[in-house]
Amino acid sequence: MMKKDRLVRLQRAMAERQLDAVVLVPGPNLYYFTRLAMHLSERITLAVVPVNGEPEFVAPRLEATRIQVITGVTTVHAYSDEEGPMAAVGRALTGRKRLGVEFRYMRLLEHQYVAATVGGPLIDAGEIFAALRMRKSAEEIELMREAARIVDAGTAAAAATIAAGVTELEVADAIERAMKAEGGRGLGITVLSGPKGALPHGQTGDRVIGQGELVVVDLVGSYQGYYADITRTFPVGSISGQLREIYEVCYRGQAAARAAARPGISGEALDETARTVIRDAGFGEYFTHRTGHGLGLEVHEEPYIVRGNRALLELGMAFTIEPGIYLPGVGGVRIEDDVVITPEGAETLTRYPRELRPQEV
Repeated sequence: MMKKDRLVRLQRAMAERQLDAVVLVPGPNLYYFTRLAMHLSERITLAVVPVNGEPEFVAPRLEATRIQVITGVTTVHAYSDEEGPMAAVGRALTGRKRLGVEFRYMRLLEHQYVAATVGGPLIDAGEIFAALRMRKSAEEIELMREAARIVDAGTAAAAATIAAGVTELEVADAIERAMKAEGGRGLGITVLSGPKGALPHGQTGDRVIGQGELVVVDLVGSYQGYYADITRTFPVGSISGQLREIYEVCYRGQAAARAAARPGISGEALDETARTVIRDAGFGEYFTHRTGHGLGLEVHEEPYIVRGNRALLELGMAFTIEPGIYLPGVGGVRIEDDVVITPEGAETLTRYPRELRPQEV
């Protein structure tokens, strides 16, 4: 059903920006306010939220009843395949002049119908949605804890499977089975062994894992729409001093950033905390991405833990901390956890051990 408290906060923010209404398309923002999970298709669906009053929908006739049942919204401007959505959009938007839309998610398909009806420029309401979604409720944090438990189980399956002679795809299959067994879904599983570990966004393949290599395992799982994202790096047998060094430096940088996470620190300062440890050890040029990204109904959302983000972290904000060191032709290390800001600092949601196992040191 429609989340009334979230709707009230949205309408308050709309009034502050003098918006008559906002239009949502299928995606994370629509789900956040209505719990309606839909995919974009050739048949457009729009939710119209006025600054005062109840939301309305524009939807194909075959979806109208489902939308009413799931959201509790009574007014659905339904259209048939034969007539198309133009008249329905006009009915829903009559009298709306200053209209906020989702520049990040709205396609040209929806944009052309909305713009033609309004007859004026559309306003990006992305900052409103980001501000509302960044601070997670207790309910949302509990769902993220469950997602974190699921990816921890996937990581444990990876650790149990990784060995010399096993392929990356075999490890990925074991992870997928483990997460399904725990009631979650694997949305993204990356297993990169040996020199491939130096590619932050490499592709899992049929490469056979070798002795003395590092294996970077990055996996994303979800539970009831909320995501968890974890990365661990596993040595296979005894590793070289160089690989051990970059592991230990990355571990210290990640631990420093997790310890520093608290209300009132900026995303930029937290990024610099991890980066300083790695730079001072002589590997700064090999840390080639931001320290983290927000997490929730999307795998990547605000806040971003990156240089240039001077916004201060607040209670309930959830994000990853994932520094990495990538040596071309040699291998890489990344250690990633999900954290949420608390009054005391930050709670780490993902709990799989980060230290090198004794037999691998």
